[in-house]
Amino acid sequence: MKRPWPALVILAVIIAALFLPAVGIHVHSGMGEEAAARFPGQVSLWDLAVKGADCLPTDTYPALSLFDPGRLYLIAGLVLAAAAVLCAFAFRKGSAVPLFVTIAAMVCYATFLVQINNVSGSLLFTILISVQGWVYVPLIAMIAMLAFCLVLLIRRGETGPSDRAFRLAGGVLAICTLLVMLLPVCTIRVSDSLTDSPADAASVRRSVSMATAALGTEENLYELGQKNNAFGHVLSGDLLALESFSSDATNIQGIFLIRGSNTAMNVPVIIAAVLFLLAAVLAFLPRVDRWFPLSASALGALLLLVNGLPLITVGDADMYASASRQLLHLGLGHVTAVPLLAAATGVLSVCAGALGVRRANEPYFVNPLPQGLRLRAVAVALTLASLICLFMPAVTVSFTKPGKNAVQATATLRGTDALSFSAAKQLADPVTSKGKPVYSEDDETYSREAVNTATANMANTFTALTWGALALIAASLVMLLLKKGKKGTLILLLAAAVLRITAWLCATYSLPRAVASAGGELFLYASIPLLIFAAFFTHFADRQELPKKYKLFLMMLPFLLAVFLFAYLPLYGWSYAFFNYKFGLPMDQQEFVGLKWFSEMFTNPANRDNTIRVLKNTLGMSGLNLATSWLPMLFAIFLNEITRTRFKKSVQIFTTLPNFISWALVFSFAMCLFAADTGIYSRLMMDLGLNDPMNPTVWLNSGDHIWLKMWGWSTWKGLGWGAIMYLAAISGIDQELYEAARVDGANRWALMRHITLPGLLPTFFVLLMLSISNILNNGMDQYLVFQNPMNRQTIEVLDLYVYNITIASGGTALYSYATAIGILKTLVSVTLLFTANFLSKKLRGESIM
Repeated sequence: MKRPWPALVILAVIIAALFLPAVGIHVHSGMGEEAAARFPGQVSLWDLAVKGADCLPTDTYPALSLFDPGRLYLIAGLVLAAAAVLCAFAFRKGSAVPLFVTIAAMVCYATFLVQINNVSGSLLFTILISVQGWVYVPLIAMIAMLAFCLVLLIRRGETGPSDRAFRLAGGVLAICTLLVMLLPVCTIRVSDSLTDSPADAASVRRSVSMATAALGTEENLYELGQKNNAFGHVLSGDLLALESFSSDATNIQGIFLIRGSNTAMNVPVIIAAVLFLLAAVLAFLPRVDRWFPLSASALGALLLLVNGLPLITVGDADMYASASRQLLHLGLGHVTAVPLLAAATGVLSVCAGALGVRRANEPYFVNPLPQGLRLRAVAVALTLASLICLFMPAVTVSFTKPGKNAVQATATLRGTDALSFSAAKQLADPVTSKGKPVYSEDDETYSREAVNTATANMANTFTALTWGALALIAASLVMLLLKKGKKGTLILLLAAAVLRITAWLCATYSLPRAVASAGGELFLYASIPLLIFAAFFTHFADRQELPKKYKLFLMMLPFLLAVFLFAYLPLYGWSYAFFNYKFGLPMDQQEFVGLKWFSEMFTNPANRDNTIRVLKNTLGMSGLNLATSWLPMLFAIFLNEITRTRFKKSVQIFTTLPNFISWALVFSFAMCLFAADTGIYSRLMMDLGLNDPMNPTVWLNSGDHIWLKMWGWSTWKGLGWGAIMYLAAISGIDQELYEAARVDGANRWALMRHITLPGLLPTFFVLLMLSISNILNNGMDQYLVFQNPMNRQTIEVLDLYVYNITIASGGTALYSYATAIGILKTLVSVTLLFTANFLSKKLRGESIM
């Protein structure tokens, strides 16, 4: 492009947006007309950039000078946008300079947008200021400028830096991302006139870095105030003059009594920082494959975008969060560009790494480690990962009060708390979200002292076990690095895993269940398999590679784990069927009733009638599907005979697509067709005189022929999808059989009858046996959306019946009875599976087990 004129158009749009209304001013009617006349009706970006808070009548109301719209970020964003246009003219052949300048402009202007939105939504200014839509026009123009710069870069072709240069650039940008995370996310600025004393203001003023916010190590204002006897609350001094501009002065007075709440650890941001550090190290190692730093930086950027950007937004959820978040929500202080800048540098690191991979001519995935050290390196990496997990949140304690099911307070024990011997302090004197103590000395059953003693014992045990695990992991890591004592290292790792399991069990079962319950966090659970697999690879550390059988086992392990988590672990819920289960109580306090709920299905007349009815509906609708289970096979055979490829693919697409439509959308489609008064089909029948307008046929609400209706919808939805497996089986039939049959004079019908159909029968019988075993497990989504009071008696299947008596029943949930039904359904399904397998083996000589 010889002249980058589109950049001038973008600049013109930005300049025009400067004079459009960006902020609306709304004065409370209680202040009077005379006061309202001193306020402008609206404020433009130009006013905000030139005047800042002085665009409001600060001479009449000096307290309005606290209004901080992010003026510096606004000016920086606009100046950088103009500079990007000038760079586009200076580098006409395409360069990365306009691109980077545009990104910087977007970061600054987006920070201004976040700040102005937070201030306008704060408790002090929410009824005075409202952001107008025109304020987003410059950001949209900058996005267009970014796209324009990308087009200029793409038109450069393949000329430019080498893959090595892009790789190093990705590493440098990853380091920049880490450095940016050390800068402040928000800054609280409080003058001496805003609080009761200058000491209070000095205690409140602070800058919270992104690293501090992620680690949850922000200084606790509550403890600081208690220690220095500094302040009671921050709403005093000049802040009182802003009460008339707030939406709820009482709310402000009640919330901002700086309490003991701290920001929680933002684990995903910490993981993102570790990944960027890993990406930076790998990017500077020449023998490491380019995909490794790219993968690390890509995952880190994703975590940073999802979990880092919320650090700059403030809302009602921050009312009871850390003191800095409370003050931001009050309207004091401002956010910075750090999270946006960190996200931008992280994304740029990913882009640079991707360009390095794209321009590389070497083969991918070159392992730089000698073959004899690879298994040891895996063991070291797993041990290091388990060591990192040791410092992360390990146990969450939920405090309740006897007789109350609701959780009153929660506390999280980190590994750092245990290693610094402050775990007992972390659990002592729990308070609610409103700062009230959960336990007091007047409690008869569990006093404050008794609860603190119990939590201290648990915390001390957890501390000792954590220190023991740390010593064992550190010793095993040293032995791995020094290549000493393989058996001793293996024993140390397994002993550390035992200590982690013991720590989890002690934390879970050592507290009185009536007042507190503890559960392990993800990092505690993750450290156990990490240590076990570290021991596994340590056993083979000196070998060239794993034996083949262990490789196959590791390939199967993720699927075995998924089956265990989603198929076998939920079987613990079967225990509910033997108790009179009630919400909020632990299982050791539930009433044991034995086989009561199983007998209720047959001895209670109402339950017996309902069970028989839903079983009849289930077997009827599943039987129809079972009787027509050959339809997908027949459809696949005829689809395979279509010779026109384009027509065949079109038919397959249109018949497979309904499978990906949810049943809610299917019901909406059915309503459009068959609704009694507005349905297309119903209106057509009325126009043709085939449907009485005064007494129209109710297609959807009626329970007549509901089994056939449900069979029709399920067949329409699943026919194309069910044919895919048979089409795959047809492609596996030996083509020489078809050629030989054609030589013998067989026509297409003979080929289908004597070759295709016999070739599909094994697949059909396997699917038939699985369908027989699942005859009671026909789901509930379809029947739930089509269910209504007029057809409930005939459409309610077993799964829907379980849903209706539990989740949909409100306060009369019979979870124990529903669990008993689920157990019987599983036993019947397993029995049917083995019966079908036995009959198949006897009649056909083949079986699946």
